[in-house]
Amino acid sequence: MPYAQPDHIAEGEFILRIDARFPYKDKRQCEVLIEEARAISVNAVFMVLHEICRGEWVRKRKPLALELLEAWRDGWQHPLAAPLSGCAIALIRGEVISDEQAASVMTLISNHPYQYNALAIARAATGRPRRLDQLARQVIDTWAMRQS
Repeated sequence: MPYAQPDHIAEGEFILRIDARFPYKDKRQCEVLIEEARAISVNAVFMVLHEICRGEWVRKRKPLALELLEAWRDGWQHPLAAPLSGCAIALIRGEVISDEQAASVMTLISNHPYQYNALAIARAATGRPRRLDQLARQVIDTWAMRQS
């Protein structure tokens, strides 16, 4: 499926609608939201991944979170899908990746402007996201310079 051209208004509304309100217990509804995100923007798709792999619910429902991750990956091709899936798996399993691994993923993300949710996932996967604040700021500044 080709990437949707971002509709920033729809993207913002979608993110607000699902942020901390993702229907974790309803797999079918989650799958509907995955498809909806794909029609909105890549950042919306990464917001869905962010919801799947983060939060209190994951500790209680790891098998479901892994199923939702599979649904998220299924049929969607993007250069960041594999590295972010690795970060998501670590988060779901309660594991961490090294700062070096996260920095490597963040460097990949830097080549895909405005993927803020992807950046958040990579940082979170270290278990110490603040340690990568400087790199995150550099990535965001790079995106801002491309726009000007």
